[in-house]
Order: sequence, then structure tokens, then C-alpha cells
Amino acid sequence: MFHRFSILSIFFFLALFLIVNQVNSAPHKQAACEMRLFKTLNTLCNHSGDAEVLHETAMRCCRTNCVLTEMMTACTLDDNSI
Repeated sequence: MFHRFSILSIFFFLALFLIVNQVNSAPHKQAACEMRLFKTLNTLCNHSGDAEVLHETAMRCCRTNCVLTEMMTACTLDDNSI
């Protein structure tokens, strides 16, 4: 009986640890996604797009999955056309 309780306790604490770890890493994953996508967009646009527009597009596309054509329109936008 004690052995079964010990195993269940270990699984419970492991599951709790994994859930808490995922919650704490969410902002880090969002920032990493934004940085990777911003660098990719900047490269795809040949560094000719407005940096602020590209950064906002990267932030939006990390929250909602954008298609490539939607991301590429950011290359032709400037800060005044948003």
C-alpha cells in the first residue's frame, strides 16, 4: 500500500513540476519566436522593410500563425501605412 502511494506521489509531483515549468517558459518561448521570425523576415525582405513593422508582424505572427504571404507583405509596408 505504501509503495503504491509513493509511486502516485512521485507521478503527481512530476506532473505538477512539468506544468509549472511550461507556464514559466511561455514568455521566453514567445520572445524567442519573435526574435527568430524578425530575423527571418528581415533577411527575406533584404533588410529593406521598416524594422518596427517587421517587429510588429513577428509579434502578431507568433501569437496567431500567419502564412508566408501575410508575413511578406510586411516587407512593403512602412511605419506610416499601418
